[in-house]
Amino acid sequence: MEEVVFYLQQIANKLDSIEGKLSDIESETSFLNATLSGVNTELGNITFTLEEIQGSGMFNSVTDVHDKLVEFQGHGLHNFGDIIEAIEELKGSGLYNTISDLHEKLDSIQGLGFNSISDVVDRLD
Repeated sequence: MEEVVFYLQQIANKLDSIEGKLSDIESETSFLNATLSGVNTELGNITFTLEEIQGSGMFNSVTDVHDKLVEFQGHGLHNFGDIIEAIEELKGSGLYNTISDLHEKLDSIQGLGFNSISDVVDRLD
């Protein structure tokens, strides 16, 4: 009888261990689901933004972006410094109120190794 109780106790301990592991898996699954939900939301936001840009008719392909960058370069905007100065002038005229966001974005792009319009055009090609 003692032997049966001993084995039953071992089985109970193993079941407790399995239950603990299942609980850990459930927690990890919950965390992963939350993470995937966040990723899906971000992808949705990116898709919406890209569709909005495409819907505006300004940029329907990489070629359109390339053409716009070449056009900027043709107007004497040869690097990001020139673009930022032009944006600052527009901001100063009161046409734009949120240019500082674009200014920061241009700075961050420049920090990624894009030092001129040519770099961007080369990367797009």
